[in-house]
Amino acid sequence: MMAAFLNQLGRPEEPVLRRKGFTLGADLKFGATGLDERLSSAQLLELYFPDRLEPGWKRQAAKQEASKSFDSKPFVHGHLRWYGIPFKATGTQLWDLVDLLRESALANKCDEVHPTVLKLEQSMRKDYAKIRSAWLIKVSDWEAEQQRQQDKERRRKDEAWNNCKTPGARAAHDLDRFMEHYFLTNGEPDPSKTTEAIALHGFSDRATLHERAGRIPGLETVSGGVGYHNRVLCIGWNRSDVFALARSIDAQAREAERKEVDKEVESKWQDAMKDHQALVKATKKDGGPKTVLLSPEPANLQKSKGSYVIQCDQVRDEWDSRHLFTLDISRAGAPRIPKILAGALQLSWFEGTMLVSLEENRGFLDDFVSQADDEDKYDDDDDDDDDEDDDEDDDKEEEEVGSSKKRKAPTTKPRGRPKKQKLSGQRFAIAMRGRDTGTGEIQTGPYLGYLEFTDKFFTHFKGKVDLPAVSGDVEFEGFKVSAVANQRAEPWENFSPAAYEYANKARWL
Repeated sequence: MMAAFLNQLGRPEEPVLRRKGFTLGADLKFGATGLDERLSSAQLLELYFPDRLEPGWKRQAAKQEASKSFDSKPFVHGHLRWYGIPFKATGTQLWDLVDLLRESALANKCDEVHPTVLKLEQSMRKDYAKIRSAWLIKVSDWEAEQQRQQDKERRRKDEAWNNCKTPGARAAHDLDRFMEHYFLTNGEPDPSKTTEAIALHGFSDRATLHERAGRIPGLETVSGGVGYHNRVLCIGWNRSDVFALARSIDAQAREAERKEVDKEVESKWQDAMKDHQALVKATKKDGGPKTVLLSPEPANLQKSKGSYVIQCDQVRDEWDSRHLFTLDISRAGAPRIPKILAGALQLSWFEGTMLVSLEENRGFLDDFVSQADDEDKYDDDDDDDDDEDDDEDDDKEEEEVGSSKKRKAPTTKPRGRPKKQKLSGQRFAIAMRGRDTGTGEIQTGPYLGYLEFTDKFFTHFKGKVDLPAVSGDVEFEGFKVSAVANQRAEPWENFSPAAYEYANKARWL
């Protein structure tokens, strides 16, 4: 209805001819201006004398009609004109004209149309025919122009539609036309039009189409892909086909995302390798890493300090990450033992602390790990041990870290202790603990392994460690990119069994 109304805007109006109080218009009906129906003398007298009418409902209706009619100039003037009763339209009170009309009706002068009025009608109809002919020509021209504009607009829409080469582009351009083109005929479901599921790449208003398709019996929709803004809506009559298409889009999206991640990581890796080559060149020029001669730290342990990028294909293949794997070795965060350093490790899903010592000093590392576990266990059992005999405590020998005395087995069994190798001064023992970056769950380990530097300048190493969630030993390489660590390792006790228990309980608080 609104479209029809808008289409009529600007249409030339039908002419209306007015003359001497009479009108001839679009319906070709001739009459007194403002008067819908002409009454006879008898009908007028019923309005003037309603009390004569029977039954009562007729009297009441006549009174109401008389009150409305005799208060209307068009009604009074129109009847006087129809019957050729002379009167002055201006300067005369309405009620005087009402009395004039009553006297005329009483004299039966309101039954025949006056001849001058009939003559006026003939004249007006003749003149109106000429006016109407000119108007019809204007209307015809206007309608022709409207048709040209509609044809032009339809061609424009068809061209725009045809320029949309994919179903998704067509749905985005005109959803109504898309539905009619693929799934409906005259607004009714038509499964014969599109028999296969289709994917609407480039169409973003998924919620609207999901809702709309839900009102059409048998039409299925589901979205596939990765990420809210990259989802692709799939639509069709066969539910299995629609969901299979969505799954294939999921797989394609993941593969594309993986390639994008690989490309990004490769770019970062190339930049890191430039830093590595620059550091190697500078270190060779300086004759090797600088060390402090009087430091209690072994010289080769000092040389291992710095920031490294890590290459580990086993982890990279299992977990996508846009970040480089890194290891930052320094004194910060390490135990107060000169022969042990600490490294902040970032390895995709795993982050934590790597304790580092020369292989020849592995005993110091093992003792520290074992003692730390024992102290952690004792801390947990303090409440149970308060009532034990003091003499029993006196009999226990306090052991220093790094001693060779026999110790209790650690509460957490070390994993992956490597076989003994011939010492070279460039092989390092390592122990690791950390947390799962996805769940936040602490991985107490300890996970044991080794690093072995391949050059005398300590700029590159190869290593192996037994990591959780990865089958077998994990091999990795490190390339030094800075002589100074960029990150500080967390304290070893942050990943202890006690820390694990506390974190596990805190989740439910």
